[in-house]
Amino acid sequence: MNPQQRALVIALLLGCLAFTIQAKWVMSAESQQDIRLAMRSIFQALTTVFPWSLNEDAFQEPTNRQQIQDGLRALAQSATQLTSHAAAITPSFNFLQRSLSRNAQDAANLFESGHYEQARFVFQQLIDNCFLCHSQLPSSQSFGLGERFLEQIEMTHLSPHEQVRIAVAARQFDTALTACEALFQSEELPAVQVDLMAFLEDYLRIVIRVHRDFPRAIKALEGFRKRPDVPRYLSQHLTTWVETLKALQPDKSGGNQLDHAQRLIQQGQQRNRFLADRQGLIYFAVASSDLHRYVSSGSKSPSELAEAYYLLGVTDSYIPRSSWISETEFFLEQAIRLAPKSPVAQNAYTFLEEYIIMGLAGSAYPDFSSNLYPQLSELRRLIEGS
Repeated sequence: MNPQQRALVIALLLGCLAFTIQAKWVMSAESQQDIRLAMRSIFQALTTVFPWSLNEDAFQEPTNRQQIQDGLRALAQSATQLTSHAAAITPSFNFLQRSLSRNAQDAANLFESGHYEQARFVFQQLIDNCFLCHSQLPSSQSFGLGERFLEQIEMTHLSPHEQVRIAVAARQFDTALTACEALFQSEELPAVQVDLMAFLEDYLRIVIRVHRDFPRAIKALEGFRKRPDVPRYLSQHLTTWVETLKALQPDKSGGNQLDHAQRLIQQGQQRNRFLADRQGLIYFAVASSDLHRYVSSGSKSPSELAEAYYLLGVTDSYIPRSSWISETEFFLEQAIRLAPKSPVAQNAYTFLEEYIIMGLAGSAYPDFSSNLYPQLSELRRLIEGS
């Protein structure tokens, strides 16, 4: 197995191990053991399939198909078991586990039906689940296993996108930030491509939500802005983001995090000048940090959590995605299910309905049938009480 293959496989294992470390505080010893067994099975399946997935020809080679199929089925089964055991964790984490299970099942079904390239694509996106999960909350605890792992591989053999994703999967957040900062300065990629690939948003997710290091973010964005190939629109964004970071430091998120997040969202919305504008991005990133900490910080009433998840849906919709996993729909659905009779549920449903329809409108062949989203009718019944 070459360094790239080994990196991608082990990074996913490290993500699973990191979850075990976090989950032990809220789960029984028996549940912890069940999760560890499920994770071990997932890793065994990944080590079988991932090397093949990195080569298109090898993934479709007839002599490899039975081994790949068996590995994909084992992965799907183990991911389903993990989802059932993880139901007691925070809903947003449980969503990512269900996403992992769903993707694994899709990959297995696609491969079995002969759609090898689609199966390979779906399988390789599994690491996005690790990235989204690990970039939600502050983390000051060292993870020695991840550090030792990164010391054993040649990160230069990986693409910049892979370097960031793998470092976050291994919970080596400083390494991920350093990789982004090097990319901002190196001109290895044109500035426009850095922007279009959402490296800036990934960087802000980590430096704000995980590290809460505003001075570091300011320095990195100011340095990137000085590049001669930064276009005018991006220079304006960077200027505004730096100004916002300076205005929001020192951290003023004390007191009621829900109220603080609401104010930040309003400020971000006021700063955006048109639909696709990103002038208010920093406000939304800081608000999402407050909200993720709020929902994971202890006992909250259903109405409080519903409000928080609704606001998470709002903030997530304003932050450009760097993966194919959308948390916006989940956050809005969760807000409805937590307090279906509340005004928040009404707002969340309206937003969710429009969000889905507008997403379909951007596809080549939109399907505007009544069954465009299976949960919509169920959620509407919850709200209406029928």
